[in-house]
Amino acid sequence: MENKTYVYARVSSKSEKFDFTKMLSDNLEFLLNQFETQFIKSNYFSDIKTIILSKLKEARDLKHHENKMLCILLHDIGEAIQFIESRLALEGEKLVLFVPFNGFEFLKFFVTNVDEYIFLSEKMKSFMSRGLIRDYEKKCIIKQFSDLEDGENNKVVYQVLEKYIDEENVDNLADLMYDIKLSKSNIDLFIKGIVLLFTNSKREEVEKVLSSQSCLDGSWSRSIGSDSPQIVEKIELFKELHNQFPRGYLRVQTKLHIDALEKQLKNDMIRYEEFLNPR
Repeated sequence: MENKTYVYARVSSKSEKFDFTKMLSDNLEFLLNQFETQFIKSNYFSDIKTIILSKLKEARDLKHHENKMLCILLHDIGEAIQFIESRLALEGEKLVLFVPFNGFEFLKFFVTNVDEYIFLSEKMKSFMSRGLIRDYEKKCIIKQFSDLEDGENNKVVYQVLEKYIDEENVDNLADLMYDIKLSKSNIDLFIKGIVLLFTNSKREEVEKVLSSQSCLDGSWSRSIGSDSPQIVEKIELFKELHNQFPRGYLRVQTKLHIDALEKQLKNDMIRYEEFLNPR
């Protein structure tokens, strides 16, 4: 018992008195991991949890060891979202990297099914409406779950999308589709979703979804002398949308994006050739 008390005292002392350096984070994560069961059952856990979370909330960045600690300290998806909210609410001068580029890694421990994904998505929408995050940051948080599968190897985001393609959920459908990347495996769901938005007079939402899916994420690569496969893939997907949509507004909108992508492909090849063969 004395050994356990000594360990608890060490964790409390380390976390309360010092700023989080890499070495300190490594040490704390090691202690928490080694004595996780004892910590959670001890009378010290609540105090230690409060101290460490207050430090993590203000940490410049959340790297591997910080994320491991959060997986141990936080109880469920509700507490995980509360921690993120407290971090986002910090004043700007604290120079905190509020949302890491790859999202909050520890969230993968708490978002494992359809209901938890929906809960996360709705909370992110609320954060945006309150000005706590921007659209880009919301995407950083959500994108890590694009390949999340349930126990039967079914993609969770596709199940959520199918659930939202319904008259009762149409008001939230566009936001969900905006966060999910269009692909060959989900194009049928996208067609149903966009048609539902259009038939419910939500043209602005339709344009938002189509625009988000025509954008290219980050940089892209190619083989010498060939077109960019990322742009080519986008064009093929939009042509499939165009062919499947009924004549009229939806075809006109997708054709605009096809033309823009083909122009981008042409300009991209010109710039690439100029790079290889400078004048």
